[in-house]
Amino acid sequence: IQALQARSAAEDELLQEARLRGEAQERAIESARSRKAADQALDEKATARARVEAQAAELSRVREEEEKGAIATARARAHAQSHAESAERIRAEADKSATALAGERVRAEALALEAEQRKIEATRAALAAAETRARAEAEVRTLAETRRGNATQLSQLRGRILALWSARARHRAFVALRASAALVAIAGAVYVASIALQSTERPLQSSETPKEPAIAAPVSLKLDYRLHTEPRR
Repeated sequence: IQALQARSAAEDELLQEARLRGEAQERAIESARSRKAADQALDEKATARARVEAQAAELSRVREEEEKGAIATARARAHAQSHAESAERIRAEADKSATALAGERVRAEALALEAEQRKIEATRAALAAAETRARAEAEVRTLAETRRGNATQLSQLRGRILALWSARARHRAFVALRASAALVAIAGAVYVASIALQSTERPLQSSETPKEPAIAAPVSLKLDYRLHTEPRR
C-alpha cells in the first residue's frame, strides 16, 4: 500500500511535473508565439517604417526633382523672358524697319501712281491722236475713193468726148475728103478748061505738052493741111 501510495505520489508528482512542464511549454509556446508576434509586429513595423522611409525618400527625391524642375523652370522662364525681351527688341527694331520700309513703299507707290497717271494721260493723248488719225485716214480714203470715182467718171467723160471728137473728126475728114474731091474735080475742070483755052489761043502749039498750072500744088497742099489738122481740133 505504501508502495502504491508512493507510486501514486510519484505518479502524481510526475503528473504534476508533466503538467508543470506542459504549462511551461505552453508558456514557452505562448512566449514564442508572443515573441513571434512581437517579431512579426516589429517586422511589420520595420517594413512599414522602411516603406514610410522609402516613401519619404521617394517624396524627398520627388520633391528634390520638383525643386530641380522648378529651378530649371525658373531658369528656363528667366531665359525665355530674356529671349522674349530680345525678341521684343528685335520686333521693335523690325517694326521700325517695317515702318521705314512702309514709308519708302508709300513714296514708291505714290511715284508709281503718278507714273501710271502720266501713262494714262499719254495713252489718252495717243488714243485721241490715233482716233484723229483714223478719222483723217477715213476722210483720206473717202476723198481718195471720191477722187477715184471722179477719175473714173472723168475718164468715162473723156472717153465719150474722145469718141465724139473721133466721130466729129471722121465726119470732118469725110467732108474734107468730099470737098477735096470736089476741089480736085474743079481743079481738073479748070485745068481742062485752061488747056482748051490755050489750045484755042495757040492752035499752032497744040502738039506741045501743056504745063501744069501754078495753083495746083498750093491747092493740094492746103487740102492735105486741112486733112491733117481737122481731127486735132
